[in-house]
Amino acid sequence: KRFHIFSFFIFVMLILSRHLFAQKSFTLEIKSVQQSEILNKISYKKSFFSKSERDKEIQNVLFTCYDNAYLTASIDSVVQLPSLLGEGAVAEAVYIKTGEQYKWAALSKGNVDESILRESNSPLLRRGAGGEAGTPFYYKDIRKTQEKILSYCENNGYPFASVKLDSIIISGSSLSASLNLQKNILIKIDSVVNRCTAKISSIYLQSYLGIRNGNLYNEALVKKIGTRIKEL
Repeated sequence: KRFHIFSFFIFVMLILSRHLFAQKSFTLEIKSVQQSEILNKISYKKSFFSKSERDKEIQNVLFTCYDNAYLTASIDSVVQLPSLLGEGAVAEAVYIKTGEQYKWAALSKGNVDESILRESNSPLLRRGAGGEAGTPFYYKDIRKTQEKILSYCENNGYPFASVKLDSIIISGSSLSASLNLQKNILIKIDSVVNRCTAKISSIYLQSYLGIRNGNLYNEALVKKIGTRIKEL
């Protein structure tokens, strides 16, 4: 019986070994169609066990280009290379055209209140309606500006606010846009109610949490409720 089990184990291992060795391997080399500093600075994975993993890494390289203001970066061509790993290995060179690095022509505040802009303190808007004219269009900076504006709204009665770029105009490699803020419904605290077994007055709880009846909704304070209650 033990012999049969051992034989079956060897048989299974042989099947698995054949399957593993039969799997394809993929290697990747990124090349630039034009002279490009950004591609020389991007580090990327070069060996993969599946085509999907390799394709995902190519996409990550493109995303990095986008984050560095190369908004039109794309795959120009794919060339198969002779593989040093023998049969079953696929080696490819992917040629990427980065295009021009986009720069700000202007970023205007749009319909965003001055008070919100002061609180967000975004470097993109410190020069007023002119924005950071002449500097690269880094989308990560836009995200930071949007996050700061939304954070201010969430802590001042507008937890369902949204903000986006509007009136986008592209001329050559220059881009201009304005901010569009939708505050949506204003939310106020109706009442602070103690539903715990501990006898704590509502007035004390309001003072302790910093959340009082009739106050504007404040996301930062609401998130702290659980921690503050545990500290009582």
